Amino acid sequence: MSNFKETWEKTDEVCSNCNQVTKRVRGITRQNIKRLFSIKFELTEMLITLMLIMLLLLAFAYMNETKTSRDWIESMTSGGINQCLMVCNNQCYALTGNITNNLENVNQTITIPKLNFNLST
Repeated sequence: MSNFKETWEKTDEVCSNCNQVTKRVRGITRQNIKRLFSIKFELTEMLITLMLIMLLLLAFAYMNETKTSRDWIESMTSGGINQCLMVCNNQCYALTGNITNNLENVNQTITIPKLNFNLST
């Protein structure tokens, strides 16, 4: 069994003609530590970095969306029936483009218009 100093100095075996690695050294060696901490932006590493950045952006967007939803639900549940109807009516009217406040008749039925989206080009 070799000691740590001998293992530390081992390097990969390379072909004498083409200089390609034929056998990699396993374990904790100087060459493997350098390889571990050296940054080479190859296609795979760039894709992994891009995926990590996108994951962070998605997490940030999810946090903002859930905060908005929690705030909206809290505003509906904390203000009583009048506040709830006002928030619902304003949301419905905002979807149709008519922003008005109809609190004269609190017992009115809320109708949500069906929006038709044409996505064909």
